[in-house]
Amino acid sequence: MLLHGSVIKYELSKKMSCSYKVFSQDIEVDLPLFYEEGLNMSGHIVLIDSSERIQIVHNKEDVIFVCHNRFAKNILNSTINLIIIEDNVPMTIIFNQIMQIFLRFNEWEKIMIDNISNFATFDKMFDNLEMVVDQGVFLADTQFHFISYTKKYIPEFPDLNIDQALQMIVKQGFSTLDSIKEVFQYNEIEHCLHKNIFFHNSYVGRLGTWYSEDEDKNKYYTHLLDYLAKYLEELYSISGSFERNAGSTQLLKEVFRNFINGVRVDAYTLLTTLSQNHYHQDDEYFLINFTTNIKGESHLYANYIGTQMERKWQGICCIQNEIYTLILVNITVFKKFETVNFFQELPTLIRDSMLIAAISRRFRELQNVYQAFNQTKIAFEIGKKIKPNYWLYKFDDYTLDYLLHSAKGDFSPEQICSTVILKIKEYDNKNHTQHFETLFEYIKNQYNASATANALFIARSTFLSRMEQITKLTNLDLNDWNVRLYLMLSYKFYEI
Repeated sequence: MLLHGSVIKYELSKKMSCSYKVFSQDIEVDLPLFYEEGLNMSGHIVLIDSSERIQIVHNKEDVIFVCHNRFAKNILNSTINLIIIEDNVPMTIIFNQIMQIFLRFNEWEKIMIDNISNFATFDKMFDNLEMVVDQGVFLADTQFHFISYTKKYIPEFPDLNIDQALQMIVKQGFSTLDSIKEVFQYNEIEHCLHKNIFFHNSYVGRLGTWYSEDEDKNKYYTHLLDYLAKYLEELYSISGSFERNAGSTQLLKEVFRNFINGVRVDAYTLLTTLSQNHYHQDDEYFLINFTTNIKGESHLYANYIGTQMERKWQGICCIQNEIYTLILVNITVFKKFETVNFFQELPTLIRDSMLIAAISRRFRELQNVYQAFNQTKIAFEIGKKIKPNYWLYKFDDYTLDYLLHSAKGDFSPEQICSTVILKIKEYDNKNHTQHFETLFEYIKNQYNASATANALFIARSTFLSRMEQITKLTNLDLNDWNVRLYLMLSYKFYEI
């Protein structure tokens, strides 16, 4: 395994006092060699044990030299990289120390490769990481869930709470961090060094460790995060997920996403998916569509909450993108495994999380989730118009409004409403009467004359007189159910 000079220097500094003079760049080198005249030193770390044994070194930019401080002035120039040993330690001991560093990193690399070959867990990768670290290192996914961490240095590492996640997400430009390829600093929660993990050039997670006041230590961990990221990305490419039960969960997400996108799913795949996730064909579902009023990277926060729900409760499946966060709730499975009442927990979660949610009607058969998705969009569209300050919109609360909007189409009330209403409205305008309101109250009070008269603050005889005029004017027949239905719809159209 090739190691950077700053990595070797940092490891040596644990045993002795030394410094690293980088004159070209912090290069990677192979196993140590002792200097000999005429030796091919290219790509190695080379130890010099006597100033008498060397000539002036020129243009060795791919070599790192090691010597004692008393010899350094004889070989310093602008084109070499040099580790200077300040202590009076025999060069043979230094050689052995450097060799031990390489052997330890080579052993770690072999274990990482074996872990990948044997489809090890991410926890296993972090257990072995303790061979080469002396502080905590952690791995988090895109939703701030900690996949794994070095247990020796971080005994317990809980996920970020909602307030911490929100504090990070609302920062301007937070999502631009996802595209950074190199190790970078970030200090919104803790001052950390971070390295993004990518899969097919898409950001899937982030490595992190604490930032230090010791710049040599930061250089060491910068390279270490780069080393580690390579192996984690390779393991991720095999599993396709950080999840322990990645196979069945990812299959469910894929089927869920296909249905939402209108992609056909064959019967065998659907049945296999249900079975592997312990779902049944007659399970009951409903769908939640999340958004938020938070400005900026709002989808990140909704996605975070959705993923937290998925991990907190069984029977929850979350898919997300920059437009929506969708939660499929298998209420049958949820009730089987969870003791809380989901419908009591949900409003509190939404309100406390500064989210807005739309909920579909309950349905059976997973393939009906596309229609449920449309129901949530309708609930958002109509609900926000009627009650803009609400944070929870249920499709069932707006079904009639949707039917009325759909039935009315682009027609004005005059073009689609009952001619009975049109006639009495025209009569009212000409004669300054109140027949339109009178008929409306009569229908509203279930055709009860006394109740209607009381609602209009008129005598019962006055009401009966008005109804007689309406009947003569329009030939109204309230014994016909279709006539009554048409009248009720017409009044709703006017209300719209």
